[in-house]
Amino acid sequence: QFPGFSKGHFDMKYFHKVEHLLGTQIKGLALSNFGEPFVSKTWQDLLSKSLSLKSTQISFITNGLLLDRHIEEVLDPRISLAISVDGASEETYGFFRDKNNFSKLTANLTLLKEAKSAKGISFPPVTFLFTVSRINSDDLPRIIDMAATFGVAVIIVQFQIFYNRERFARESLFFAKDAYDRDIASARRRAAALGITLIHPDSFNGQTVVPKETLANWLSLNTEGNVVCASLSAVC
Repeated sequence: QFPGFSKGHFDMKYFHKVEHLLGTQIKGLALSNFGEPFVSKTWQDLLSKSLSLKSTQISFITNGLLLDRHIEEVLDPRISLAISVDGASEETYGFFRDKNNFSKLTANLTLLKEAKSAKGISFPPVTFLFTVSRINSDDLPRIIDMAATFGVAVIIVQFQIFYNRERFARESLFFAKDAYDRDIASARRRAAALGITLIHPDSFNGQTVVPKETLANWLSLNTEGNVVCASLSAVC
């Protein structure tokens, strides 16, 4: 469904095209889309230029593996970051990514938490992004505990999208609806007990739902109860 991608680094000319609107008509900057922002050759220029603009809120998504090299620069009240964490254990994390990096991720999350504590600050707020499938559905309650350990207040769960028929048959929760219903209900109870906001697609049985008022401003629920991009929904 997507056009062909070519590997490369963000060209700052695109930033300069909208720079005159930033902080005025455009209040928020999302500094990532596809790819890992911390490996971009233009990351330092992009972030420093963004931070030089007044009244601009900055967000980005990262896998967190290079976070230790950027701790100080993200300790800014205008920054919020989301970290992709698709498993709460080395085993499930390793299905989607290199399992040897799970300890690196948790170490970096510890560094960030300690840096915020040392300075007595609560920023940047951190959100966990969890893409759920049959492989990691039973990790949903455990990801709540992991979030609590590292001071993460929000977890956003989304269904995995498959572009491979074999993987769809093996991993899609369409074939394990009861498992998802059980796991998301358990996760919601755990999140409520720990004061964590959990945003997720509705359970298949309709018994576990997300109140719309808890959705982030860039998310909405479609008529099937799935969490979707609010901007795309408004356009489409």
